Amino acid sequence: MILILFSKRIFLILLVVFKYALLRTHMTEDGKKIRLKNPLRCRLILQELGGVFTKFGQILAMRFDLLPLAYATELLHLLDSTEPIPNKELFALFKKETGRNMGEVFETIDEKPLATASFGQVYRGRYNGAEIVIKIQKPEVETLIRADMAILWLFAPLVEATGVLRAISIYEVLAQLKEWFQSELDYRVEAQNAETIGKHANQHKLTEVSIPKIYPEFTTKKIIVEEFLPGIQIKKLFGSLQEQPVKTEEFLKQQDINLKEVADFFVRDLMRQYFIDKFFHADPHPANLMVFSNNKVGYLDFGIIGRPSYENFDLLRFIDGVSRADHDEAADGIVSFAEQRFRKEIGDTLEKDETVSAVYKKTLQFIKKRVTKDLRPILNEWYSATGDITAPMYNRSSAITFFKMVRVLQKYRIKFPPDVIAFIRTLVIVDMVCLKLSKDFNMVTAIRTFFEKTPTAKVPGLAAQHAREMSDLHDFDKFLEIEKATKDGITAKKFIQEEKQYYAKEKFMIIVGALAEKYPELYNDIKYII
Repeated sequence: MILILFSKRIFLILLVVFKYALLRTHMTEDGKKIRLKNPLRCRLILQELGGVFTKFGQILAMRFDLLPLAYATELLHLLDSTEPIPNKELFALFKKETGRNMGEVFETIDEKPLATASFGQVYRGRYNGAEIVIKIQKPEVETLIRADMAILWLFAPLVEATGVLRAISIYEVLAQLKEWFQSELDYRVEAQNAETIGKHANQHKLTEVSIPKIYPEFTTKKIIVEEFLPGIQIKKLFGSLQEQPVKTEEFLKQQDINLKEVADFFVRDLMRQYFIDKFFHADPHPANLMVFSNNKVGYLDFGIIGRPSYENFDLLRFIDGVSRADHDEAADGIVSFAEQRFRKEIGDTLEKDETVSAVYKKTLQFIKKRVTKDLRPILNEWYSATGDITAPMYNRSSAITFFKMVRVLQKYRIKFPPDVIAFIRTLVIVDMVCLKLSKDFNMVTAIRTFFEKTPTAKVPGLAAQHAREMSDLHDFDKFLEIEKATKDGITAKKFIQEEKQYYAKEKFMIIVGALAEKYPELYNDIKYII
């Protein structure tokens, strides 16, 4: 069966690519005919193919270290929606998973799906007098994913050989894609994520945040039933603001909703999730965000969650410095964050090898000095653009600024780990949502509202306190490889660690050599040490 499906998908891919290769114009959502440029063409191809290809594009979105700017920013607009499939097929799957007929379990079920995504279909209903939504995974979706992944792996060597993804391997991207599917295709994981994020919010006493209640009695790998949130989906709000602006504005006023304040809160809340809770919603596109009366907000769909892999306080210092135009603090924060990551790899070599230690200190001083200088014009331009409400949305978006900052850091061999890229991508998506919510939105001032309410110096204490409070809610050890503490195991682990440190040292010296060759200033600083 998978071979037949594989052949069909290959044929469909060729057909879709051929179709968009011939098209010269595209009709936008607001009815405007525009010239079809290659970045948009790429996004539309991935969007029409759906499933794995849409997710593939979403991974590449904001990966300015992999793709040209125009392509990466265009992929941020990828939509994950498809045509609905017959209810009969999905209702049969519900019975197969739970052993019960939907009509017997729920008091009412709307025949028209509430939403249709690449992997699942959502229905609205009533259970025990409460409004609920039922999400059912589409039949054979795992088979389709295996076929599409096989196609991507088939073309991976070609992509790798061309170097189209620049500094990263296509195999790393496919590995992240596989990880996403493992979470998204198991609704038990989504249920656990939703409950954890909800408990985080409750622990903070955030009455302005709504997370849907999960009904565990129906949760299976392919079924999830949760509370219906009677708010306004941001995606639908965008449509109303465009089609009926006056009427929508009146409704928002009646509901005591200030979209500028809502936008600022989304940014603050993402910062809270990442830097204090260390567990954040990593897929905040407009269909997954909601707003309620009195400026309350809600989140949906918790299949994709992010967590820091390193202590992120120095990254917070970087963002704080950026928001205050303190270039020295921003540079010190980001270089210290990168140093923490490298120290974890190199271990105690710095203390044992005086030459490496001396070169290390001089190199850090050089990088901080250069990063400070290089960030200044980028950040000054950002402050000016974000504060100009007459500028086009594209110019006000933080995407270009983050791209330029990533490029600056890459010059000095500083690379972000995947979780930081995921956070930046999430922050940029939230920024784009907020810019559409309010013409007065300013990312710089929105970030500042977080630090006004939560000063940087207090974050480590809050994070530590919150970690203790939440220790019984999530078993983080299950995400780690647990080794048996046998004598042989300890010896082997020590050998592996020493080997890693040796290669880390060699890698460091190669990086320093490349930088010294490019920058005479650094060469002059270290030539008498080596």
